[in-house]
Parts: sequence; C-alpha cells; structure tokens
Amino acid sequence: MKISDILRRVYDFFFSPYLYYANLVYDKPIYKSLHHYSEIKKLQLDEKIPIFLDRQYEITSFFGVNNFYLFYYFMKNGYPQTSRFKKKLYSFFHDRTNDDKSLKKAYENSSFCYSVRLCLAYQKYSLISVYLDFILTSLKKPISSLKVLDYGCGISDIGLLFAKLGANVTIADLDNKKFDFAKWRYEKRKLPFTFIPIKEPSDIPILERSRYDLVIIIEVFEHVRDPFSLLKMLTVSLKKDGLLFDSMAGSFDRLVEGDHLAESIKIGNSKEYRSYFSAYYRQVLKKGGYLFKKIR
Repeated sequence: MKISDILRRVYDFFFSPYLYYANLVYDKPIYKSLHHYSEIKKLQLDEKIPIFLDRQYEITSFFGVNNFYLFYYFMKNGYPQTSRFKKKLYSFFHDRTNDDKSLKKAYENSSFCYSVRLCLAYQKYSLISVYLDFILTSLKKPISSLKVLDYGCGISDIGLLFAKLGANVTIADLDNKKFDFAKWRYEKRKLPFTFIPIKEPSDIPILERSRYDLVIIIEVFEHVRDPFSLLKMLTVSLKKDGLLFDSMAGSFDRLVEGDHLAESIKIGNSKEYRSYFSAYYRQVLKKGGYLFKKIR
C-alpha cells in the first residue's frame, strides 16, 4: 500500500470526524472568505445556524431520516468529504455504466448518497464566487432579466444563488430523487425556477436557440455518453457573447471511475472536441479559470 493511501486512511478514520463536527458549530473559513458570503447565508433555511448544519437539516427533512441515521450512515460509509465515502458512492456504478438501463438504475439507487456528498462535502460556491461580480457586470443587463441554465445541476447550489440574486433560472438533470431534492430546495425557499427533466442518461434535450445569458455546467461532461453533442447543444442555446461556466475548462483530465464514463473521456480528449471548444469559446481571465465567453 502506498504511503499516500495510508495517510488518507488515517485522515478518514481519525481526523475527519473532528472536522465534521466542527462544521456543525461554525462556518468553514472557505465560506467566510467568499466575497458573497452574506448572500450565501441568505440562502439558508435558517440563517442563524452554520451553513453545514442547515444543509444537513435539508437532507433529513427531504429524505425523511434523522440525525442518528446520518451518524450511523457516516460511521458505516465514512464522512462525506472522505475517500471512503467517495468509494461508497462509486460502488453504486460498478459494472453498471455500459448501458442506459443499468446506469439510470445506479443513479436512482445512489440518489441519497449522491445528495449527501454534494450537500455536505463539496463547496461549489467557492468555484463561482471569484467570477460572480464579473458575470453580473459583463452581461450588461439587470439581474432580473438574466437567463441562467444550470445543466446537470446536482443539488443546484449555484443555480440557487443566482435565483436568490434575482435571475431567471432553469435547472436540468437526470430525473430521479436527487433532481426532486434540487427542485424541493427552490420550492422550500419560494424561489421561482423552471426545470428540464432528462429521462435517460444518453438523452440530450433540445434547447431553445440563443436563450441563455449564462450556462453553468459543473462536473458534468465526464458523466454523459456524448459530451461533444451536449457541448454543441449548449452552445446553440447560449447567446452570442454569453458566458459558459465549465469546471472542466474545455479539457477532460479525469480518471475513468465511478460514473466517469470511458467513452465520455475519450470523446472529450479528442481533437474534434478541443477544436470546437477553442473555436467557439475564449477564456474570460488571462490567467485561465472556468469562465468562457461565446465568441461566435
């Protein structure tokens, strides 16, 4: 066993529990350092408690479990931010990615595990916060007229943030319990939204041409069978000079594991995919990053 694997296991079993319970007491420094921290706090169902605890309350409320059940789940499978929990999540997809029927079933069965991971382990606000002011000013229109598509939304953290700021948000994802959770989060906050349910893993919805000012797609392309076709459809739906927030940054530096599909990564690393991306998009910041402007 590699030293890195040993250290990871030590972290998972001894240090991770303390970090988990610390999150129940105060907000992480990564949140407090964000420029739009106050707006993020307003997204909570209860602004008086830590973000993490509020999100844990969302999970127990929607899925009908209690904190004791969550504690048992974490004891059995690891805490959400650990490699042991990630391994548990990936186990749902073992030998189930070759056909759509099996893959769809794997997503259905993993809805709770996936939602917990997204809600309690990933801080996607930190991905968008450095670009948020630029997005709101560069599009040169009031936020109330901004049309945003959160594609492959997961639990739609960033979509919720834009909806709270006043944008017109549409969310799209595979139609299962996790997507129901995302919709419930909007409804619980009384935030208007529209949604596009995707029935099968290979489906790519027909989107209205030149409709959106901003398309958000975070950790999605490596999960779809034909990322090139999806990229082209999103490009069609994006207005000229509109913005694409792509956490893959036009590349596919990912391992084939869990629900990261081999065919997706092969297509994403193809010359055709890269050429198309570079022909239609330019990075907004000279230093790189995840935000791109549509140039044609």
